[in-house]
Amino acid sequence: MDRIYCIKCRSHTENVDEREEQITSKGKPRLVMKALCAICSKKENKFITTEKSKTVSQEEYEQLLVKLSELQNTINKFDEKDLK
Repeated sequence: MDRIYCIKCRSHTENVDEREEQITSKGKPRLVMKALCAICSKKENKFITTEKSKTVSQEEYEQLLVKLSELQNTINKFDEKDLK
């Protein structure tokens, strides 16, 4: 059992009725641990980090760098037109 910070108790507390759910946040599926505080019975939520959300593959990183350089070139072209 993972302890979740309870805002009402202002400490990490034990949990009751703990479960994991998959939700959509910012258009992406994410895992959330939902539980009740064992002391005050308030609802608690915690996003669960997965290995996939922690790392980006080398190929994806290189693709992002290419897109970034393309965007910078486009911005520079607009700046040059505005200066003329």
